[in-house]
Amino acid sequence: MKNNIRFDLSDYLIHFFRDVNLETGSHIYLPEHCGFNNQHHACFIDAKYLLRLSLRSHKIFSSWSYRNGQRTVYGDSPVVCFTDMPIAAYLETGVRRLERNEKIGLYAIVLPKEQMFNYGARPVIYGLDQHNNA
Repeated sequence: MKNNIRFDLSDYLIHFFRDVNLETGSHIYLPEHCGFNNQHHACFIDAKYLLRLSLRSHKIFSSWSYRNGQRTVYGDSPVVCFTDMPIAAYLETGVRRLERNEKIGLYAIVLPKEQMFNYGARPVIYGLDQHNNA
């Protein structure tokens, strides 16, 4: 699935991990039990911990994300989010967003888009409405 037309897309999907503060209104909900030796006992969860959790358990946990107390995922099921922007562009954008204290992380898992499509990953359309616009 080579992309020879658009330079803003890549042949890879990026799932990033960010620091999570469970005491804010813009956090994720993690599974109550994340596996042996993976319990978190603090309100602040480091992005490196979340990356390690995924690598140890061989899966990326789906979750709900909240902004201003409202879910940012529509529907009845939590999801795993990816971006297909080029890796260099993601890193550049990530550094700029971190400088503005936005919720993003530079720790990530990068997977081949074609293989993920074969596993069932699909593009989605998302957007904010007046209730959760940051």
